[in-house]
Amino acid sequence: MSVKVIAGVVVVVAVAAVGGSYVTGSQIEKGFREKLTETFKPVGITVQVVEYDRGIFGATARTQWSLSARNKSPEVSFTVNHEITHGPLPAVSAFARIRSEPELPNEVASVVKSKFGDTPLLVVDSTLGWSGKVSHHFSLPKYEGDEPNLGKVSWGGVEGNIDLSDHGNRFQVRIGMPGLSINGKVDLQIDNFVLESEQSRTRQYRSLWVGNSSMGVDKVVFNTGGAPFLSLDNLKLASDAVPKGELVDVSVGLNAAKLQVLGKTVEQIGLTHGLENMDAAAVDKLIRVIEELQPDLNANLDEQTLQLKQAQIKQVLLEQIPALLKRKPAVVLRVQAKFAEGEAKGDLRVAYVGAGELEKLNPMTDLASELHFSLPHALITHLIAERQRPKVFEDEDDYDDDESEDEDIDVVERYITALVDVGLIEDNNGTLSIAASFKDGTLGLNGKTLTMEEAMQLLQSIAKSGDS
Repeated sequence: MSVKVIAGVVVVVAVAAVGGSYVTGSQIEKGFREKLTETFKPVGITVQVVEYDRGIFGATARTQWSLSARNKSPEVSFTVNHEITHGPLPAVSAFARIRSEPELPNEVASVVKSKFGDTPLLVVDSTLGWSGKVSHHFSLPKYEGDEPNLGKVSWGGVEGNIDLSDHGNRFQVRIGMPGLSINGKVDLQIDNFVLESEQSRTRQYRSLWVGNSSMGVDKVVFNTGGAPFLSLDNLKLASDAVPKGELVDVSVGLNAAKLQVLGKTVEQIGLTHGLENMDAAAVDKLIRVIEELQPDLNANLDEQTLQLKQAQIKQVLLEQIPALLKRKPAVVLRVQAKFAEGEAKGDLRVAYVGAGELEKLNPMTDLASELHFSLPHALITHLIAERQRPKVFEDEDDYDDDESEDEDIDVVERYITALVDVGLIEDNNGTLSIAASFKDGTLGLNGKTLTMEEAMQLLQSIAKSGDS
């Protein structure tokens, strides 16, 4: 093969590479300008591309970010610098890579440099895949030093990943902070904070996202004046949205393995609130209207206009209530905690069972509920003994700690005995419990069915017990 032929091939490849890179660069610039504006506008953030200089295999850009002012607060704005690289052909590992770094004001930049040296305060590395997947990795640097108003500060930095796939219909987020400790006038310790979320947009309901999210920390310790004040182990806040065909269940839960406050310990803490059998189309419509109005709600509107926008949301909610009621929705609440005296737990479920006609709502026939609750008898006695100030003595001179405590315990014990006698609660080997239900106008209590007349007699007996 002659030198001329080889040279010709090299020229053709070079021209093809530059031409392909130009096409790729044009696509990236178009997407860069459009996506930034579309993505953040609903949350009240305006992004403007103020500079975009495209080269053969990359580009540099500057964007201006503005957070809309509201309630007479000043508008917040900052600039971000972007370095974009891309290849001309699909053979490369990614369609493009973007490195973004905020441009700090001089007065802020000097402070950051004194704390972190030449390490950038925030860097976001984005990868645009050929399949449409977009991945963002960001990091904040570690820091250790003495702060005048806090004391010795040790921060493990932050690492985060945000992945978007399926043409923006699915995302995964994971943000982690290894630890933060402050030792000074107050001592604070936070170990392994993690925020995670995995959500996907439903095919039929485009504004409805389903999946799970959680925020957790392995340990939190807060001491003041050298004395222990609060300690939390394995704290987790989680939410779930589970699709069921044309319905969706939503729940929010808070759990902690152990809570210690001023030397008192509670374990296995749990609190869950849920909405079941929600009409997915109605929820989708409500979310869509809120999304459409969100830019206006985030703007600096006058009070009258703001109230008008809020009224629009309320109107849509009222319009969706019949559709929601026809699905027989239910509200669920669950609580639990383990004390030294034993475990306390309870669950409540209230469901709509009517025909879906809001104007004809009758709580006696259209609502059904179930309640189960139990707690150790000894826990009540302990709580009375631990309270800070008895209330049975109005005159401070007549107050006697032991006498007051015994008096209160005696009053409560008599009241509990009366409630057990009339059948409202049961005492099973030191555990007080109640199991109640209401459906079709009929009350069930601890395994027995009561007529309305019997229920009224029970209420009168309880009232008399409280007066005695």
